[in-house]
Amino acid sequence: MKKLSVLVVLLLVVGLAVGKDAVEELTTLIDVLKNSSYEVDRYVQESGIVTTAKNERVIKSGPYKLVTSYSSAKGEFGWVRNSSGHFAIFRTRSIAFEPLTKIKDVEDNFIDLVNRKSYVVDLFLDLPNSRKITISSGDLTFEATYDDNYKLLKLVKSYPFHTISASYRGYSEMSHEALTKLSNATEGMIIIRPPIYFSEAMLEKHFAWSSMDFATDGKTYLYTVLMYSIEYGRMVLYFSFNTEPDYLQKFSAQMAQANGYSYAIERLSENSAISLLGMIDTETLSSLLEDLY
Repeated sequence: MKKLSVLVVLLLVVGLAVGKDAVEELTTLIDVLKNSSYEVDRYVQESGIVTTAKNERVIKSGPYKLVTSYSSAKGEFGWVRNSSGHFAIFRTRSIAFEPLTKIKDVEDNFIDLVNRKSYVVDLFLDLPNSRKITISSGDLTFEATYDDNYKLLKLVKSYPFHTISASYRGYSEMSHEALTKLSNATEGMIIIRPPIYFSEAMLEKHFAWSSMDFATDGKTYLYTVLMYSIEYGRMVLYFSFNTEPDYLQKFSAQMAQANGYSYAIERLSENSAISLLGMIDTETLSSLLEDLY
């Protein structure tokens, strides 16, 4: 019996040591991720609410980041966070949209969760060629694999309903040309700024996942935000400006009818309106809408 007691104590001590090592590792990893500068290729896959896959080129300098990709439909597109702000960029069309809230990727989400200190370390492995750490907060889990220099090799963010996986390859030091590209990402572009902005805290409070898209005919502007609420399921938000609210009223009614949704709409001014569609009652949709801006 005495031997068993000693064994239990030893196991507890080892467990505490591993936990402490994991937290120290995580703190170092986050510090490096926040402050590092580099160029890298990134392959991002999503599955669950939507299914997508794309190759991205990332240029990062401390808190600033330029992420670009290419498709036959959009040409070169992506987003930038630099000293001028946050913008979704469409290089082929020479237009940049300021979003309704800050643009963040899976790496930013990982850093935010660790900084909030509201997570549990589920796993820490020191492997021959890499290290792996898994943390969770409620239904949200992050699994980070990185090398001895604390460069990410793979980062996976997963909910029971959705998974985002980013694989990194081909790290290189940031060149002067890349830094210039990051700093001047929107130079010469038409900048579109919305008349309102979302509350980031309220968006994160109500929705576990969101994705934003942009459209224009050169005169009017339509922002589309796909969202998922753990409580209410899938939702779609539309925000239009430089056009009469009646346009969004008709458009929202058509989209709601086509998808079996209810909708709520707010007329913000003579030339702007915002609507929210979902499979819940209009009163609840209106309440959520008011919380967001």
